[in-house]
Amino acid sequence: MQQVWLSDLHLQAFHTQRRREAITFRPEGYTSPLSFLEVLEHAKFLGFAGPRDKLYAFLSFPCSSKMLPTILPNYEVGHQQLYRDFACGHLRTSGDLDLLHFVHNDERTLEDNVPSWVPRWDRHLYSSYTGTLNNYSRFTRRIVSPFCPSSVTVGSDQTTVKVRAVMVDTAKFAAQGFDKSCTTPSDVASFWASLSTKLEPSPYPCSPLLAFITLFRCGVYRGRLAEWEMRTSAYMRLLQRELAQADAPYADAILFHEMGMENVHHKKFIVSGREYYGLAPRTA
Repeated sequence: MQQVWLSDLHLQAFHTQRRREAITFRPEGYTSPLSFLEVLEHAKFLGFAGPRDKLYAFLSFPCSSKMLPTILPNYEVGHQQLYRDFACGHLRTSGDLDLLHFVHNDERTLEDNVPSWVPRWDRHLYSSYTGTLNNYSRFTRRIVSPFCPSSVTVGSDQTTVKVRAVMVDTAKFAAQGFDKSCTTPSDVASFWASLSTKLEPSPYPCSPLLAFITLFRCGVYRGRLAEWEMRTSAYMRLLQRELAQADAPYADAILFHEMGMENVHHKKFIVSGREYYGLAPRTA
């Protein structure tokens, strides 16, 4: 059966306009209005006349916060300068570092004359299912101490951002990035076979292999949980080379791989100094 993906912008409109029908699929209160930054992120997959309209088109949206900087459409300003002005104004006005969740960079954007911390609303490098690097969720906000409020300072040259932070860990290992178009199950199996012999004991209660492939979910799973667990088990067997193409679970393993690579596309696997596994941008 062909899978159909709909942007959350369309789903949000359906839930707002057709509440009686929407409650059949999701309980009331399940969805909440998208923030302005979430609107811009989901709109990356929509068509526009030009990259500036990816921001200008939503300035009058009802979800627009009073904390947003005042921006008027000006087509004499290039889109890169527009994105920088918006990012600087947003940080100065709101002090909300959630803006950094929406940064997408690759080799091309890093060569542009735009600071790497400025979200590029014309670039969508990650999956439409997970959206951001770590699958940013409005339900998992940063913890901010009331005794030490966050402090954000944007440099006068609009190239630097100064913040207070606590370093809880470091990355001691980073692999090559995943690519949904060319990373094969055999590539992942070979990588894990090499890596697993070098890993120290991990803090996870499950096996290191299960912790590794759980990253491919990026916090979400598609379909029924029982089916996902069955595909997970099949993929573990495939990576351990215990599964042949003729075996019945082989199709489940391949499906898991395809969905997993969709989620981790343009991301790389890392191991922290405390032996936790994670994902980082491919350009990191």
